Amino acid sequence: MSRLEDFIEATKHVAEPSATTKSQIEARPELNRLLVIAAFDFVQITRSAPGREAYLQAMDHGLERFEPLMTTPDARREVAEFYVDLMDIVGIDNSDGRLDAFVARQPAVPLKASN
Repeated sequence: MSRLEDFIEATKHVAEPSATTKSQIEARPELNRLLVIAAFDFVQITRSAPGREAYLQAMDHGLERFEPLMTTPDARREVAEFYVDLMDIVGIDNSDGRLDAFVARQPAVPLKASN
């Protein structure tokens, strides 16, 4: 469990990338908050009755939370890499295609307000 807790602490203190656009900088605190929530989800599962399916369900729910913030393939890959690290910590060898599908998915285009 301490590996997950260490992971959470490291995630809380991730520095913002140096070469970013204003929107990415504004989104980073929210991204980090969601990363910490995802890690806490895994901690809760580990404390209760850990099972592969429970972790995968938590991953599904977590990836849904990230959807509005993920505007680039690189951002999606970053989140997928985070989940790979979490999976390594808890001993899950693959996501059954969830992460590949998340990275490949096209972000929703925000609707423009009509005048």
